[in-house]
Amino acid sequence: MIQCRGTFIKNVIEKMGYKSYLEIGLSQNPKAPYRMIEIENKTSVDMEQNTKPDFCMSSDQFFVNLNNSNTRFDSNYKWDVIFIDGNHLAFQVYKDLCNSIEHLSDDGVIFLHDSLPWSYDMTIEWHVGNRMATCQDAWKVIEYCLKNREDLDICTLEENGGGLGVVKKRQTPRHNMLDKNYNRFYQYCVYETDTINKMNCIPNDLLLSWIREPNVKYNF
Repeated sequence: MIQCRGTFIKNVIEKMGYKSYLEIGLSQNPKAPYRMIEIENKTSVDMEQNTKPDFCMSSDQFFVNLNNSNTRFDSNYKWDVIFIDGNHLAFQVYKDLCNSIEHLSDDGVIFLHDSLPWSYDMTIEWHVGNRMATCQDAWKVIEYCLKNREDLDICTLEENGGGLGVVKKRQTPRHNMLDKNYNRFYQYCVYETDTINKMNCIPNDLLLSWIREPNVKYNF
């Protein structure tokens, strides 16, 4: 059985001995990582008051306040683990990722939810019937970073809610990645032809090894 995101993140925190956690986009689901994780310092940000976040505001405003020392944290504060699960449109996910990297400890890790959709309906940007599509186009951030961000090491994991992207701050050569000009707009019909390689999807039981050292090779 594939684990849920909360179980993945909780296990990583416990095994790696991390001390601080930030969640962007707080769900009311009792299995949301924030509600499952026991850690020395955990923080949540969400725009909906009914989720009872620590900071009820947009992620953009949170990082502006943080950088101006208008929160309880110093502007240079860094978290060990950051989970991004807010706005699922790629431009905002990438903005959240860039802001998060600035406040991630050197040995820390960022998780991106809904990064590995298994059907086209999950990727539609707005609504499917009366509900929001699960992943929208958040998954495109993974492919973009794999091709363009040599300062980041990225893999994905199968997870029962839409997949997880995992990001570490470390140099990773792009020489085996797809050419930057290949399929510039990267639609789902191309993604689904070879998801495992295109998204650097690794076996779930290799996650801790991947976090500790860059020993999982890309196979593009």
